[in-house]
Parts: sequence; C-alpha cells; structure tokens
Amino acid sequence: MKRPAFALALVCLGAMVAPLDTAVNVAFPAIAAAFGVAPRDIVWVIIAFVFTQSLSSLVFGRLGDLYGHRRMFLIGMAGSVLAHGALAMAGDFLSLVVLRALQGAAVGMAMACAPALVSMASSPAERPKALALYASAISGALALGPLAGGWLIDWFGWPGVFLYRAPLALLVLFLAPWGLTIAAQTTGAATRPTAAAVAWSALRARPFLGLQGASVFVQGALFSIMLWVPFALAGWPALPVAGAGALIALFPAGSLMASLWLVRYRGAASGLRSQALVRKGQWFAAAGLALIALVLPAQSSAMLAVALWLAGVGMGIFQVGYQEGTLEAVPADNRGLAGSLINVTRLLGIVLGAILSGAVGASLGVVMAIAFSAAALAVWTCLFLIFLQSAPSARADPSEN
Repeated sequence: MKRPAFALALVCLGAMVAPLDTAVNVAFPAIAAAFGVAPRDIVWVIIAFVFTQSLSSLVFGRLGDLYGHRRMFLIGMAGSVLAHGALAMAGDFLSLVVLRALQGAAVGMAMACAPALVSMASSPAERPKALALYASAISGALALGPLAGGWLIDWFGWPGVFLYRAPLALLVLFLAPWGLTIAAQTTGAATRPTAAAVAWSALRARPFLGLQGASVFVQGALFSIMLWVPFALAGWPALPVAGAGALIALFPAGSLMASLWLVRYRGAASGLRSQALVRKGQWFAAAGLALIALVLPAQSSAMLAVALWLAGVGMGIFQVGYQEGTLEAVPADNRGLAGSLINVTRLLGIVLGAILSGAVGASLGVVMAIAFSAAALAVWTCLFLIFLQSAPSARADPSEN
C-alpha cells in the first residue's frame, strides 16, 4: 500500500463514522419525546441498527476477502452518506427505525473491512501499534459522540446527531483515490477451499472461541452505561444536556487514554500480550460498572466521572488485546472475516445487553440494571480464566500471565 500512514489515517477516519453513533445515545430522551414513545421503545432504535450491522459485517467481511476490502469499505462509506442524510428527515418513529436498519447495513460494510485494511497498511512489526492506533480512533470517536451530541441537540435538535456524520463519510470518499490505494488482495477461486479450511481450523480453537465470547460479554455489559446513564442524568437537576454529554464522554475517553498508552508503551516485543490485555480489561470494566452502580444514587458528577473513566479504561485495554488476538489467529487472506467477527461480537453483545439490561432496568431501575451488568461480567471473567486454563496454548505460554 502506498503512503501507509495516510491510508491508516483514512481508514480510521472512515471507521469513526460508526462509533460516532454514541451521539444518538445522548439524544434518546429527545427522540422519545419527539415521537411520543416510552423509553423502553428506544431499544428498537438500537436493535435495528445493530442487527443489520451484524449481518452486513458477516456478509461483506467475507466478500472483502474475495473481491477486495477497499471496494467494500468505500461502498459502505457511500451508503453511510445517504443513510445519515435520510435519518435526519425521518417523519415518524417507524421510519426512523427502518432507516436505522439501513444505516447499520452501510456502516457494517465499512467496519467489517476496516481492520483488514489497517493490517494490510502496516508491516508485521508495526501491526500491533497500527491496531492500537485504530482502537484509539474508535475510542476517540466514542468519546466525541456524546460531546457532539449534547451540542448538536441544543442547536439542531435530534436530527443533528445523524446529519453531522455525512460530511465525514463524504471526505473519506473524496480522499480515497489518493490515500487509499492498494493492490487487490483477494482469495482466488482455486485456493478458496484450502483457505476456508485453514480459517475454519483457526476459528474452532478454544482460545479463539473464548476471545469471541469475552467480546460479547464485555460489550453487552458496558452497553448498559450508554443505554441507562443518559436517562439517569436527564433526571439530575441543573445538569444541561451538554453537561450530560460531557459526563458520558468520560467513558469512551478512558478507553481512548488506555489505547493511546498502549500505542506508546507497547510494541511487538512487549511482554504484555493479547490474552493478558483481554483479562485485565475485563476486570477493569467490571470494577467500573460496579462503581457506577454505587455512585449513581448520590448524584455526584465527580464520583460518576471517575467510575465512567475506569470502565472506559477497561474497554480500551480489552479492545486492543481482543482485536490483535482475533486478527493474528487467522490467515492473512481471511482477515476480512476476522474483521467482521470483531464487529459482529461487539454488536451481538450490544443487542444482548440492550435486551437483558433493558428488561432489568424497566422493572428494577437504572442502578440495578448496571449492577446486574457488573455482576454478569465478573462471573463471566472468572469462567473465562477457567476456560483458558484448560486450553493447551494457554498453559504453554507463561508470558501471557
């Protein structure tokens, strides 16, 4: 790939369109009020987006392996421009949900192929740093979303949280002919059965399966923050929407800081390997969730800020280890499939988190929903450690401890 640094920056910029969707979480109360729906019905805005994004990731990640990751990535960018513009003009709640499904399909195409493009834009020695930079870009977008959301709602109402991403996708499309130049790397018809067999063998390995399960649990548990904290803060007196957005942004900001720290201090020769990062990230995330549940009733912005930041640090540590472990576990010509798995496990976790945490929150309240998520993640992390202890590769690699 020519101009690898420019290509990496462009892929990261395009991939940010999807995580900037955290602006929508801040708009949940405004959307519910605008369309006259109950808070529990907002779950459909989440599920429609996440479900189609998951399906799109599975399909187009593999199509990227076969016909080119760059092509699928740019088609996804073009679809994102159209979907975000249409969402800003939705006239009723049903139209909003349908358009969210189309939005999910478009960004799913791009997100499925982005990790593969990052991997192809870097040498093997630089790949851990490139993937950490990619994770930092995603975390940065997650942090910017709530900040932008609060301001956009104040100035433009809820449509602003969708419309502001269309110019970003357009910019990527405009710069792609100069910055995202890559020779087609596809799997030829004669080699597809062999490549598929090798990939399937890698996907069945116990450490790999445990890694994917960990992603589902971490994403599902942490989504309770983005689902319920905005509604909790809406009930805090004297806290404007912009202030609530800034407070929520500390969660992804913690993730960004952790990712950037790993970029600076961790290279290919580091002893802090992917499984170790995954384990540490899960414990930090569970601790952050538990602390959020403890401090929410006090309505203390300072205490909640610390708790949100801690949960974000856990997310950032986990994501770097998870993405590296997933991409390195499969052959190079199946990294589009690996990239789609990264996206699908995240989205599957969000759907399960929205359903389970939504049910708990609707019946027992916000605090119990987040406490439930913390407990579920802690139990899973213990099971994850037991699962890996019985895997031969885990016992054979003491540097993972």
